[in-house]
Amino acid sequence: MGSHIKRPVIPRATQPAALLVATLALPVLVAQAQIPPSVPSSLTDALAPHPDVARVYPLAARFSPGQEVAMGVEALSPTGAPLVGPIQLNIFHLQDQVFRAMSEPVTLRPDAPTTVQFKWTPPPTDFTGYLAVVSVGGRVIGSTGIDISSSPLGYPRYGYLSNFAPDQTPNVVGPIVQRLAQDYHLNMFQFYDWFWRHEKLIERDNGNLLPSWKDLFGRTSSVDVIHNLVGAVHSYNAFAMAYVMIYAAREGYAQLWPISPSWGMFAQPQAKQQFSLDFSSVKPGTMLFLFDPANPGWQNWITSEYVDAVKTFSFDGVHIDQLGQRQGVLRADGSPIDLPSAFASFLEAADARLSASDPQRAACTFNLVDGTVDGWAVPQVAGSTACDFLYSEIWFKTNTYDDLRRYIEQLRAIGKHRPVVLAAYAQYGEQAGPIYEAEGTTTLTGGAGIANNVPGFTGLGFIDSMDHPGDSITWTIGLPESSPEALVFRYSNASGHVVHARVYVNGNPVGDIQLPSKADWSAWETSPHVTAQLAAGTSKVTLAIAEETGGAIFVDNLRLDEFDEHAVRLELAAIYASGATSIIIGDDQQGLTNEYYPDRSKAIPPPLRRALRDSQSFISAYETLLFAPEVVSLGNGTSRLVSMSGQRLIDKGANGIWVVPRQIGPYDTLHLVNLVTLDDSWRNAKGSPPVQTNIRLRYYVEGTIAGVYVASPDFDFGRATSLPYAGGQDERGRYVEFTVPRLVYWDMVYLRRGG
Repeated sequence: MGSHIKRPVIPRATQPAALLVATLALPVLVAQAQIPPSVPSSLTDALAPHPDVARVYPLAARFSPGQEVAMGVEALSPTGAPLVGPIQLNIFHLQDQVFRAMSEPVTLRPDAPTTVQFKWTPPPTDFTGYLAVVSVGGRVIGSTGIDISSSPLGYPRYGYLSNFAPDQTPNVVGPIVQRLAQDYHLNMFQFYDWFWRHEKLIERDNGNLLPSWKDLFGRTSSVDVIHNLVGAVHSYNAFAMAYVMIYAAREGYAQLWPISPSWGMFAQPQAKQQFSLDFSSVKPGTMLFLFDPANPGWQNWITSEYVDAVKTFSFDGVHIDQLGQRQGVLRADGSPIDLPSAFASFLEAADARLSASDPQRAACTFNLVDGTVDGWAVPQVAGSTACDFLYSEIWFKTNTYDDLRRYIEQLRAIGKHRPVVLAAYAQYGEQAGPIYEAEGTTTLTGGAGIANNVPGFTGLGFIDSMDHPGDSITWTIGLPESSPEALVFRYSNASGHVVHARVYVNGNPVGDIQLPSKADWSAWETSPHVTAQLAAGTSKVTLAIAEETGGAIFVDNLRLDEFDEHAVRLELAAIYASGATSIIIGDDQQGLTNEYYPDRSKAIPPPLRRALRDSQSFISAYETLLFAPEVVSLGNGTSRLVSMSGQRLIDKGANGIWVVPRQIGPYDTLHLVNLVTLDDSWRNAKGSPPVQTNIRLRYYVEGTIAGVYVASPDFDFGRATSLPYAGGQDERGRYVEFTVPRLVYWDMVYLRRGG
C-alpha cells in the first residue's frame, strides 16, 4: 500500500571492485568556471575556521538512478594568493574510486570565491551513496555526499519548515530550502502547523481558497508561501510532508461541520466528558477535542482532509501526530478503546485512502511518542503495514546512548527494517551557551547599579534599581564570526508588577519581553528569549525598561542560549551508528529545541552548523552501510573486539569508547563513539571528549578479511582510509589486528570479508 519503496536485495557494496573502477572510463568532464554562487553568503560561513575548505555541494538533495548528477564548488585560493589551475573531482563509493574529472584551469582568488560545476552520470544502482572529493594542486579542499535513490523514503533525512507568514516571499523561501537541501542533504521536509484548523485543514469561502488563515496559536499562514515552499522542496528532489493530527478537532466543530460528537473519545460512559485540551491561555475558548481513531465516521472525515491537503498543495504525503499516552478511554457507548490498535487501524485506512487518491503522493509516517523499548503503541504501530518510515519523539524513558540503540534496533526489527527517524531534543529544558554577567563588562544608564545583597546570583553580583524607562544595561559581546543567537536574561522581580523591557542590538530594537513578578526577590527566573543575528566582532546588547509599570527588576546575567556542540555531535553519532536518522534542523538553519517547532530558544552556533553539514554529508555518502534494510546488529560490541592499546571499550555505560557492531553483506562495521571521561546521558551538555589516538584493536572473525577501512565525519573530509592489518589466531579463534589512528567523536571502521 501507499508509496512503499522496493529495494535491491544485494547492497551496492557487494559488487566486485572491478565493476566500480570500470566507471572511470567515463569521459572526463570540463567544469564551468565563474558561475555565480548559488548562495552568495555561503562560502564565508563554510570557510570560517578552515580557510582552506571550499563549499562543495550537490545541486539536489538526491538524484534518481540514471539522472545526471550536478555538483557545485565555491572555492577561495588555499594559498592566500591567486592560484591558477584546474580543480579535480574524485568520486568514491566506500573505498573505491568510481569517477574522476578535471575542470579547465580557473583562477582561485583569496578574496572572492570562484564557482565551478561538475556533472556526472552515476551507475544505475538504486539507494547508493557516494562521496565527492575536490582538490586543487594536490590539496583536498572539500567534499560532499551524493545520494542516488529513486525515493527519499529509502534513506529519509528529515528537516522541517514552520514559517508560512506572508512576508516569506519566493526570494526568501528559495534560499532557505536550497541551503537545507544542498548543504544539509535534507530530502524530506515536515511542514509543521501549516493548516487552519485541526479538523478542517484548509479555509475556504464558498469553495474558494482563502489567501491566508490563522492557526491555533494565531500565526498567519499564507497559501502562496505554502505553495512556494512545496515548489522549492520539489525543485531539489525532496518530499514535502503535511503535518496533521490523527484525532483532534477545534472548538465548535459540531456546529461548523458534519462531525458527530458520538465519534469522540470519552472519559465516562454515555458520551460524557469528551477528552480535550484547553488552550484558553492562547485565546479564550480555544480547545482541542479528541476522537476515536478507529471510528469509521472520523476516519472518513479526516482522511478526506488529508487527501484534500495533498491535492491542493501537491504535498507528497502526511506526517501524522498524536498527543500522547491515554488510558481508560471510552467510546460514546461506554465500550473501551484500545488506542494502540485504533492507531494501527487508522493508519491503514489513511494509507489506503491516500494511495487510492494518488499513489505517487501517498507517503505517511506517524509519531510514536515517548519512544522507548517495548513502549506504548510500539508493537501495534511499528508492526502495522501502514506508512513508509517510523518516526518517534524521544521523551524521558530513553535517556542513555544505549537506550537509543536498543530502541532503534527494536523499531527496525518490528517494522520489518523500514527506516527510522527520531526527534530527540537536545538539552530539553536546559540552558547551554556562554554567560555574560551583568556586573561585568557592562554599561549602565539611569538608576541601575551593582548589588550583591540578594542570594542566588551568579558571578560577583547583579544589577538592581531597574525600575524606570531609561534604566538599561548594555553588554559588549565579542564573537569570532557572525552567529544567530537566542538572547536570554536571568532576572528577579518581586515588585508585584509585570515589567516590560526592550532588547536592542547595536542600538536597533530586536524584541520586547515581559518579566512577571514572583513571590520573592531571590526567586531568580529566566526571561523569554529574543532571537538576533550578532555580527562577527563586537556587538552591543542592551536590555532597557520600556515603559512605566510600577515594577522593578534585578538582572543577573545574559546568556547566549545555544545547543551544546559536544552533546549534539555525540547524540547524532549514537543515532546514526544505530541505524536511524534524526530531525534536528530546519527553517533558516534553526534547531529543534522542543516539540513546538517554531520555538527558537536555542541557536545552533556556527561550529555546530559545520559539524551538522559534515555529518549529513557523511551519512549520505555511506548510507548503505548505515541504514540499508539488510543491516543487522552483531549484538554485544565487546564480545569480539578487544583493545590492545589500553583504551576502555564499553557496550553501555560511561567513560569509554562505546562500540556498536553491525553487519551488511560482506561488511562488518564497528562504530566507535568517544565517551571517554563522559557520562552516558545523550541529553545534557558535555565537555569535549579527549581525542583518542592510535587505538590498536583485535577483532575476532570467521573466515578471512580482505580489507579494513575507517571513515569519519570528524576529519579528512569523510574519506575512507585503508588501515594496515595483520591476522592471527589464539585460544579464542581467528582474529585481525589493526590500529585506528584517531577518534574525535565518531569513527566507522568497516571490514570487508572474503578473499
